[in-house]
Amino acid sequence: MLWNINPFSIFDIKHQTPQKLFSVLKDTYFTTVTCNSWIPILEQQGCKEVILNTFQYIQTNNKAVIYGFVIMPNHFHVLWAVKETEIKYLKKAVTSVTSHKMLQIIQLNNPGFLNRIVSTQADRKFHFWERRPYWKNVSSESVFRQKLQYIHLNPIRKKWTLAPTPEDYYWSSARSYFERNTQFEFLTLFQFQ
Repeated sequence: MLWNINPFSIFDIKHQTPQKLFSVLKDTYFTTVTCNSWIPILEQQGCKEVILNTFQYIQTNNKAVIYGFVIMPNHFHVLWAVKETEIKYLKKAVTSVTSHKMLQIIQLNNPGFLNRIVSTQADRKFHFWERRPYWKNVSSESVFRQKLQYIHLNPIRKKWTLAPTPEDYYWSSARSYFERNTQFEFLTLFQFQ
């Protein structure tokens, strides 16, 4: 569904044009969350769905507006507008909630895989994510476009070759932007001018 409303409306921002929206991009971030030691945890059955469900929860509960994403075998990227009051919450909740859900799924589907992610830290039994996700403020439309393109091209890079074209990779917003229609309820397609 292509949204014809101001994607920042949940933030009570009244501007309507992309130029004005990008004057308030202090709320927009490019985030990378990486699996611990780059282990391909997200290849495990059901783990990518956990990320999608988390995005849905975040959007449904007005924690962020999600403009783009890609879920790779050992990391994911998301381009989103986040209320300043929600940043601290999201930095912790995204990794914590997804870890618990993925642990349940892996215990059910492939318990032997858990031996690969045993933690060396005293505060946890298993270690899913690197401790400090990367958060980069997106301060201009050109940076926004560059980050969205990076997200969409990630699955077809030589290192991965997960699909022949960006829009053929299901675990990404690329097809939604290509078709200008999204199959992901949580995704807001940004309307560039």
